[in-house]
Parts: sequence; C-alpha cells; structure tokens
Amino acid sequence: MNPSRQASRPHDDAVPTPRDALILAIDESTLRIGQQLLRLLGNEHAADNGHTAGNGALDWPLLVVSGTGGALRLIQHVQPRGLFVCVGADQLEMAATLIQTIRRRRNGLPQVALAGEHDERIELAVRRAGAAYYFPLAGRFDRELVDSALGAIGIGPAPPVHRPERSRAAPGPEPHARGRPPTVLGL
Repeated sequence: MNPSRQASRPHDDAVPTPRDALILAIDESTLRIGQQLLRLLGNEHAADNGHTAGNGALDWPLLVVSGTGGALRLIQHVQPRGLFVCVGADQLEMAATLIQTIRRRRNGLPQVALAGEHDERIELAVRRAGAAYYFPLAGRFDRELVDSALGAIGIGPAPPVHRPERSRAAPGPEPHARGRPPTVLGL
C-alpha cells in the first residue's frame, strides 16, 4: 500500500491546519468510493490522483485508515469540521465500529457515511453507529441534497452568489467621492 495514503501515523512535526472535511476509507475498494465523491463534487484532478481534493474548490484529504486508533489520531491532527467515512459491504462491521467510536470520542464531529450503491444493511448499520447522513453514490446522485447536507454541517465549497438583476429604472445620482460632501444646488 502506498504510504502517502496510509493514515496510521500523522507527521509529528507538521502543524495541524483545520480542514473542512476529511474522507476516510477502510480499504482499496472504499477508497474508490471517496474518489467517486470527489469526481461528483467536481474535483476530477484530485479524484484521479486519489489523495487530496486540492484544486481550489475543496481541500479534503482522502486517506485509507488501518483502524480506529489511526483514524482518531488523524482526526486530532487534521481537525476537520466534518468527516466522510466510505463504507462497503465487505468492511461494514469495521466501518460501523469506526463511526461509533468517533461518535463517542468526538461527538460534535458530523459524520457522513458514503456507500458505492444503496444497501439497506449499510444504511441501517451506519445510522445506528451514529452517522448524521448516509449517501449512496451510484444511481441518481442528488447534488442538491448533498449540498444541503454539507451546508447544514457548515462545510463544502461556497454556494454560488445570487446577484439580483439591476433595475431598468433611470440611474440615480452619482455617488459622491469619499470625504467630500455631495454638491448642493443653490436655490
């Protein structure tokens, strides 16, 4: 396994910088789920590289963890505001234990469980373990629902700014220069 994706021990000399989110995978198959999330959220380059969504829109590390201890150390180091846990049917028990342990130790950290495709067993297990949200990525991907969940958690790319259209009415008076009072017309 590539050591850059192994999250068993973060670098002690690095200063932790808080991130919006951290994406944890349990094995290579769940790593693909994390890569798929990054592609769906618009980070093609980061998803293809498989490590960090760092193309300006998102800066979310995608890492494989070896167990709950490694995950907790990584969370302590990265200080994310939200956590994505990639879950597959083969590693369901380990993923549920991971979610449950993180829920006990870091109760204020919202967790989003991701599955490659919908499976009621996965959904039930991760919700019982304490995941705030569950999203299967196969089939119809509801981007608005995911964006709404990310907004509720307080993470994700900034939503597009809505600018109202300008009125077609005649333009008002020119604003006066800073520090100078407006010109008063003599009466």
